[in-house]
Amino acid sequence: DGRSLSQYPDRSVERAFAHGVFVHINSRTVIESYVREMSRVLKRGGRLKFDAYFGRDTFGIGTQQFGLGARFSEEEIREMLSSAGLDMVAIDHVDTRQFSRMGPEYSLPLGQVLVTAEKPKG
Repeated sequence: DGRSLSQYPDRSVERAFAHGVFVHINSRTVIESYVREMSRVLKRGGRLKFDAYFGRDTFGIGTQQFGLGARFSEEEIREMLSSAGLDMVAIDHVDTRQFSRMGPEYSLPLGQVLVTAEKPKG
């Protein structure tokens, strides 16, 4: 339904991933809720992966020009995972370009991360 994974019972899946999803959500609260829901449905030892924007939006440019995805620091990602009952496995950094709706000549460098986490087995 876009807000939960209510169709899945607790601890019912071995893998969960969100690719190209969180980069379009500008609410940390919503992203954190999704991560908690993904954790809820994971079996012990199950893994989750998601990508998100990394760092801070320091460009001072409005969302009418650039994408809406919330940015996270590595520490914020670790805290989010921990509060969802997940252990960090890896954070892979990728340099990308954020393209303006005005055209490619208005692009800016932007960090993105691929996060891998695991539900503890014990």
